[in-house]
Amino acid sequence: MAASPPATTCAIEKRHAPHPTLVRLRNWVGGVILGVRDLSYEVREALPGLQSWPFFFHISRMTPNKQVESLLAMMALWPDKHLVLAGPSAQRNAELQAWAERHGLVNVTVLTRVSDSQKAWLYVHCEAFFFPILTEGFGLPPIEAMRFGKPTFLSTLTSLPEVGGDPAYYWPSFEPDAMRRVVEDGPAARTPGRAQAATARAAGFNRAASAQAYVQVYLGLLLARPAAVHP
Repeated sequence: MAASPPATTCAIEKRHAPHPTLVRLRNWVGGVILGVRDLSYEVREALPGLQSWPFFFHISRMTPNKQVESLLAMMALWPDKHLVLAGPSAQRNAELQAWAERHGLVNVTVLTRVSDSQKAWLYVHCEAFFFPILTEGFGLPPIEAMRFGKPTFLSTLTSLPEVGGDPAYYWPSFEPDAMRRVVEDGPAARTPGRAQAATARAAGFNRAASAQAYVQVYLGLLLARPAAVHP
């Protein structure tokens, strides 16, 4: 038996039945909206070898715009800290691991294709989440990290300040020394409730709210159209 459509879809179909294009848009939006899966409810699978020490965490496609090399340069100045990188490309990950090894960075671990359960474990156990991106259309990983109330360090570029808001921390420079100072100063700048503020902000990025916002935009455009003039 087919599931019933969401109430908002039914309302549109009843009010605007002569406009199937709008209904199709609503259904399409319902499939691709900028909602974020809440990994805080995910079963957590520990990763062998990472349970013995604290670590920083970054996850992305690790393409050049993700600026992973800036994190490696910072870790070269911070040998007593550990960084875990995770991404989907085995070739790119191997290149980054080889770069780290050539430069003597034994404090960097590169993982390929972690599961949602492993990713949830990494978010729970990391000291902080890093996302020093040059260009980003939206930014799902910072929201996932903030769901867990983790200190989240972002670049000040493109969409990231809008995503992270006040609860996040920001790198104004990508010089390794400057990046390390921002991370070191972050805990000192944490006001009471900042972790809770991060969790609350991340919770605002959800499928239901995003879908309803799209619906209102489309309804507004439809209702604002001039009435058709018939001869």
